[in-house]
Amino acid sequence: MDQLIHTSYPAFEVIVVDNGSQDGSVEFLREHFKQVRIVKLSENKGFAHGVNIGAKEANGDVLAFLNNDVEVTPHWLSEAVIGLYSEDNIGAVQCKMKVYGSKDKIDCVGLSIDRYNVAVVIGQFETDTGQYDDLSEVGAFSGGAILIRKDTFYKIGGCDETYFMYFEDVDLSWRLRLSGYQIKPVHTSLVYHVGAGSSGIIPSGTSERIWNPSPFFAFEMTKNYLYCWLKNSKSKTIVCYSPVIACIVLSMCLLAIIRGRPRTFVAHIKGIIWILLHSKIIYKKRTAIEKLRNGQSDDILFVRQTAKGSTNLSFGIRKMLSMMRKATRRSRG
Repeated sequence: MDQLIHTSYPAFEVIVVDNGSQDGSVEFLREHFKQVRIVKLSENKGFAHGVNIGAKEANGDVLAFLNNDVEVTPHWLSEAVIGLYSEDNIGAVQCKMKVYGSKDKIDCVGLSIDRYNVAVVIGQFETDTGQYDDLSEVGAFSGGAILIRKDTFYKIGGCDETYFMYFEDVDLSWRLRLSGYQIKPVHTSLVYHVGAGSSGIIPSGTSERIWNPSPFFAFEMTKNYLYCWLKNSKSKTIVCYSPVIACIVLSMCLLAIIRGRPRTFVAHIKGIIWILLHSKIIYKKRTAIEKLRNGQSDDILFVRQTAKGSTNLSFGIRKMLSMMRKATRRSRG
């Protein structure tokens, strides 16, 4: 919080939306950072809800969203604002996130998205040599550290609170790009990301990742992955690519079985059932998004910037197969 308060930008306000925490953090902020405006919610209604509440409370023309595990640098906000207003068609900017515990490593410079809604974090855990500093745009942003114009945020409908956690940033990016805006990465707007353990993908900050999702993560990821794709894709895209989407979801279920995680398997199935039970809501939201589309095809989102020229799907398949092999070895051991 000290670094955030001492941001060099001349005019900004800090709003903390507390999602029903019980760890004393609100009391600590009130005692030590009286200039911070705190909005305390009685219960945790998820990241998207918290973002919407913070946006309503904000007085400025620009909204900056930061995760609570991000440490900023002095000029992060100034550089991001410059990037946001560099061109009229820039709808949002992605700050450059580096790994907190290993500050020469990239955490994220944006997301690459393909037509299967497979999101790949651009540059994650690569040593930063400036290899992504010339990117002019990214397919989507990671919500940990972004700026977006307030009027644009409301024009595209704000955050969809159907997402409790995960994919809300991809969904918002999708609607932003379908409305004709670009997402610009700003490498001079630098922050450091600690990383959370709620996903069950551990350990953070290393290239060796172990897939051990909690049932909560498995449900939210399955539900939100399908919801985001079905809600935002054109009917033609859904018809053409649904067999691949089904294989992706089934592979996650299979991995849970191989690892001997029955609760995780059930959570994946519950995510699929949620989609079936909420088909009418999804259809209604698809209709609203068609009005935002501004003549754009689905291809507007698919800016491919994955490493070594691979497609997102092939990259994801390789990672999934690798995790399955590791899971099989561990189960035999």
